[in-house]
Amino acid sequence: MLKEILLHSSNNKGRHIHPYEKLMFVLCPVIATNFFENPIPLIINTVVFLILHIYFKTPKSKVIKLLAELIGFYSLSSFIFVIDGNIKAFLITTAKGFANSMALTFLIFTTPMDDFLYFLSKVGFLKEIADIAKTMERFILLLEDELNMMIVSATCRGGFDGFQNKVRSSAKIAALLLVNSLNRWKSIDEAITSRCFSGKIPYTKKEFTLSCKRMIFILMFIVIEVILAIRF
Repeated sequence: MLKEILLHSSNNKGRHIHPYEKLMFVLCPVIATNFFENPIPLIINTVVFLILHIYFKTPKSKVIKLLAELIGFYSLSSFIFVIDGNIKAFLITTAKGFANSMALTFLIFTTPMDDFLYFLSKVGFLKEIADIAKTMERFILLLEDELNMMIVSATCRGGFDGFQNKVRSSAKIAALLLVNSLNRWKSIDEAITSRCFSGKIPYTKKEFTLSCKRMIFILMFIVIEVILAIRF
């Protein structure tokens, strides 16, 4: 999934927009609307980011799959409200999760991680954090490939036929993945040490321009949402 996300985000037409603009456009409304229980900002966020998904042609099947996973996480984490009999809180939390997921998936599928890491690397005290994040990204890609191979192998042997087999196969795959990742990390450490790796990762220079018109629109959008949340 991560590899597909990186591929789609790198080739999306929304990549030319400055990452800071998209980050501000996504995070500020998400943070602001989470302080209110008014459904109007949530509906506005959902509609706006749905339109943006369609306009920038994000991969529909991948977006829906990631949305389902995120919303499932929100629903499970807020199910305690249902147990306490507070159905309203459960619905509000799930609605906020859906609206937030729409915004975050837009950011994920239009902005590669490398764009953010490039700007982080330009800040002196954040350079090491960017290098660690880049290294983790590459390592996770290796783990994802190995996980997919294990799942295919277990499926071909009927490892996911029936509930008990699913649980048993999932536990075995998790254990093997942990052991293999530890062994792989030792091999990677030996490989980079033998090549005298300094720990500094070079980043490709990217040219982005902040748009005053887009920034004004983003600020107006945030202000309008906050006003609607307060007054209605």
